[in-house]
Amino acid sequence: MSTMPAPPLPATVLPALRGLVAVSTLLQLAALGLLPLLAGGSPGRQIFSTVEMLLVLLLIAVSWRIRRWSRSQPAPVREAATLCFGSLLFCAGGDFINRNYFGDYYQWDAVIRHSYLIEAIAFFFPGYLLVLVANWRLTRAEISPASRALTVIAALVLGTLAFLSSYRSDVNPLVSAAILAYTLLLSVMAGSTLWLWRRHGWPRARLVIIGVLLAPIADALIANFWIYSDHFPAIEHVNWILYYASLALIQTLPMLEAARAEA
Repeated sequence: MSTMPAPPLPATVLPALRGLVAVSTLLQLAALGLLPLLAGGSPGRQIFSTVEMLLVLLLIAVSWRIRRWSRSQPAPVREAATLCFGSLLFCAGGDFINRNYFGDYYQWDAVIRHSYLIEAIAFFFPGYLLVLVANWRLTRAEISPASRALTVIAALVLGTLAFLSSYRSDVNPLVSAAILAYTLLLSVMAGSTLWLWRRHGWPRARLVIIGVLLAPIADALIANFWIYSDHFPAIEHVNWILYYASLALIQTLPMLEAARAEA
């Protein structure tokens, strides 16, 4: 008795992801020419932030469509889709906080102006942890425990160095601890792309790998040029371009696993 082939990915999914990334990028590029109108707390800023959130909601809708499609796919595809969808939901919560609709500043100390970014870690941490869990679980057969441990140790060392490069002793210790934990997670998540490379090879896995790597790059811009002041107002828009592209590319992980199952 023959087994019915799994239905293909809906033809609209990949164009939708590409279209959303394109619209998001164009929106931020346009914002670079409208910076005086987008000052924190201004009506223009409130409208702009709401448009950003609408783009995130549209991305969630596409991710939900991927998750529905994955139900008829092999177990690794279903697992990847569920974890990616959950990751996106958590990150969307962090995005809402980062829109700073209530104009909260300097809530933790007198150093960090954009204090809401610290509160958003409560959402981004579990969001990116789910991406790490997905990469970890999907590559169990290819990566030995010793290789995995070596990757984690190297990533933790690099993450610690990254944290120390922007550390300030006058920051609230609890905030510094949160930033350190978040930085270490991002570093290990970035290191987990080596496992995807080993499982799928660069040509197949490049979109997901690039997506995962864009997340720590985007946050590094915030940590070094934005969190303490507004001296580089263009940075938050550059950050969003990289961050939103990262979210969209990570959502292609289920399709990467499906391609492997079909090979």
